[in-house]
Amino acid sequence: MDLLIDVDTGFFGEAEGKVWFNQFQQYIQFSVDDSAELDYVKTCVECLNNLPEHTIKSLCEASIRYCNDFFSKVGKASKVFNSYKYVLPLISPSILITISPQTRLL
Repeated sequence: MDLLIDVDTGFFGEAEGKVWFNQFQQYIQFSVDDSAELDYVKTCVECLNNLPEHTIKSLCEASIRYCNDFFSKVGKASKVFNSYKYVLPLISPSILITISPQTRLL
């Protein structure tokens, strides 16, 4: 399985393509600012594909809270999950946006 596929240069000079996301067993889009190297993208993807279980649990629990907060606001009943992992099939990851470590965010 290739970690990066369909790599090309976007309209603004940024690298873009697809990366393999183990958790969801699928490729998702990636985009990176023009100053980052593809080796950095690979490092980011390797980190994404090796998230510790406590991080996955925290992300799933946050997704459940977000979902139930939305349902509360639109007058729907909350969803109950017997395990935090039961929310994963309801999540559709779409893009990994990486920013060069040299870029300073304001």
